[in-house]
Amino acid sequence: LALVDLFDFSGSVLPELDQIAGDNPVILAANKADLLPSEMGQNRAENWVRRELEHLDVRSIANIGGAVRLVSCKTGFGIVAMMEKAKSLAEEMECDIYV
Repeated sequence: LALVDLFDFSGSVLPELDQIAGDNPVILAANKADLLPSEMGQNRAENWVRRELEHLDVRSIANIGGAVRLVSCKTGFGIVAMMEKAKSLAEEMECDIYV
């Protein structure tokens, strides 16, 4: 799991994320989703995150099992779904989860 701030995206993405993750899947938790305008929609926001990652040349999110999840640490939005994704992926791959 990698946590980023939607309102300081480029400043919160670890430049060495690909090196740390290697071939392992990365679930990117994009925090502060509660502050996005409701008109934006979840799919549009997740697609924006993916495009920004490509722009920053971060490729580990594309590893099999990788995902972008919008979350709000303040309200709890998306946290349960993200943790369920991480848990099922860890069980499927028989591996641990690192944050």
